[in-house]
Amino acid sequence: MRKLVLLITILLLPIVSAAANIDNGNTLLSICNEFIRAVDNPSSTNIDREKVYRCGSYLTGFIAASNLYQDLLRDKGLICFPDQGVSSAKLGRIVVKYLNERPESLHINKDELMGEAAMHAFPCK
Repeated sequence: MRKLVLLITILLLPIVSAAANIDNGNTLLSICNEFIRAVDNPSSTNIDREKVYRCGSYLTGFIAASNLYQDLLRDKGLICFPDQGVSSAKLGRIVVKYLNERPESLHINKDELMGEAAMHAFPCK
């Protein structure tokens, strides 16, 4: 199962992750913590905008690519977002929670961790 997740996420994210320059769970957690801080406090001036942009771009690209694959694969998808969709902020909170609960996994590739967090939160039935 882990190999399948890795394969699918590798197919989903090469352009997005290259643009965001995220390599593992440590970086993903750091930038997405900042993204959530910005979502919760949009008027704050003490926010690292680069981290916010990197995480937001990565989440948005992941959602778009996942939706595309969900449409193409229909009943065979691994990630099934609700019909009303999922926001970058919601997925960001899910990813941060998932990573905080698994500190021993932070060295793993960010694509695999993102796929696991999304599959855990939005499994296909």
